[in-house]
Formats: sequence, C-alpha cells, structure tokens
Amino acid sequence: MTSGPDDLRGPCPALKTLANHGYLPRNGVGRLDQVVTAVMEMTLPSSWSTQAFLMSGYPLTNLTVSIGIKTSFTGQDPPKLAVVGGLSQHGTFEGTVIRLSRVDASFGDAAAFNQSRLNDLLSFATKYGANGTYDINATAELRNERLQDSIMTNP
Repeated sequence: MTSGPDDLRGPCPALKTLANHGYLPRNGVGRLDQVVTAVMEMTLPSSWSTQAFLMSGYPLTNLTVSIGIKTSFTGQDPPKLAVVGGLSQHGTFEGTVIRLSRVDASFGDAAAFNQSRLNDLLSFATKYGANGTYDINATAELRNERLQDSIMTNP
C-alpha cells in the first residue's frame, strides 16, 4: 500500500517500505521502539525477545518519532539538546556519504528523489560492476566520486 497524501515519509527507502507494508504505522509516526521492532522483524527475528526486553518501558524508547519531517503528531518537543525534526532531519540520522538518489541538503531538497543521481548509480554499475551489476567495485567508485565532489562543492 503506498502512502496517502497526509502520511509522512522520509528519504530512507527501508523506512518507507516498512511503513507502506504496515510494519510501522502507515501514517509514518510511531514510537522509537516500534521503529526498532519493525527493523528487527525484517532482519533479525531470532533476537525479538532480547529486543523486547531491552526496549520495554524504557522512557527514551517510548518517544514518538516521525520517519519523515517534524509533525505535531509526535507531541511536545523534548528537552533542549534533542534535535527535533523527524528521522529525515538533515544532519542527525544519516549514515551515508553516498546519496544514491538524493541531492545533498546544501543544494536542495534532500528528501526528494533525483533521477540524475540514480542514473549515475546505474552508469557506475555498468562501468565498474561485474557483468554490469551494482557491486562492491561500483559502490567504491561511486563513493569516491561523491566524496571528492562533496569536498570540492559543499559549503
């Protein structure tokens, strides 16, 4: 089921998929423990009981989060030093140097799909990947190019 007009989605394909398939609340807003549980159900089913034990009732995990942008559905803002803005907030949860299909936030909407970025990925797969596939070699080459570009152009 695709997201509706009022549902929140960020740029992370995995979180979008989890929400679209009902592992996360379909509106894109849920508790942190729901996000962890959804990811665990898809990747490490054998550790469900451990995860449930660790997450159950802990005040931090009872926080409501958005997989997209900041929203009033998450309730009152947390105390100072906390970054409020949803999991797609630039500079907080991102873990990749390679923006496969999004531009850097310094140059536009970091959440919007960018076809030319994806075309770069496909051309690197053709040029560097084994039999035209996207593999570790293509990943390394694309990462290096994006890193060099970032060093040269980011403010």
